[in-house]
Amino acid sequence: MSITAANTVIDSKDIRGCVLVYAPGVVIRKSKITCTNDFYGIDSSVASGTPLEIDDVTITCGNRRSTNGIGETNFSVRRVNISGCENGFDADSNANVQDTYVHDLYNDSVTHTDAFQTQVGTNLTLIHNTLYGTSAQFGPGTSAFIRNSDAGTLTNVLIQNNLVAGGAYTVYCQPNGPGNNVRLIDNHFSTIFSSKVGFYGPSSDCNDEFKSGNVWHDGSNAGQPIVLD
Repeated sequence: MSITAANTVIDSKDIRGCVLVYAPGVVIRKSKITCTNDFYGIDSSVASGTPLEIDDVTITCGNRRSTNGIGETNFSVRRVNISGCENGFDADSNANVQDTYVHDLYNDSVTHTDAFQTQVGTNLTLIHNTLYGTSAQFGPGTSAFIRNSDAGTLTNVLIQNNLVAGGAYTVYCQPNGPGNNVRLIDNHFSTIFSSKVGFYGPSSDCNDEFKSGNVWHDGSNAGQPIVLD
């Protein structure tokens, strides 16, 4: 489905395919999207104007490699359930994600499975989500959040009040130096997949970012501060 008219509203639909958004002000709500192509369940390529709004939507990718739930720029997400994709989100810039559940992602020996991955990493807000990577029994680069490029700098990124777990390291921050206004605040790190949160640990490259109130979620040290390196 290609949406080219501004302010289009998609409401209460069962869409068997992928949705491409080429116009500002589009709203997709109370719908189910089953996208099994090597692409995005919903792909926003509109860099400016009123953001794409996605509310109360379920997205599945058929448990396939090279699939993404939502991308790439200028969108706002609330109460979305994403599963069966290689990546929950592949977002470049201007993304706001709240109250969303990313889980049961596809993973094999060649995938780089991430609940939320970014290349550009500008103006990203993740608040009150459950972001599960995988048990990392296959691809060791998996994560709940990752800056998946050495080029550029993470800028204006807020990761707050999320429940995260899984992956090799659960959260990868800014490689090669600090980001610009990158904040990890009041997040809960679960041991549902590993006693270390991620296969190797809870975080990587996060030692020089702003961190406050992050805690272990479960186990004997539940509620205690967690060290993010």
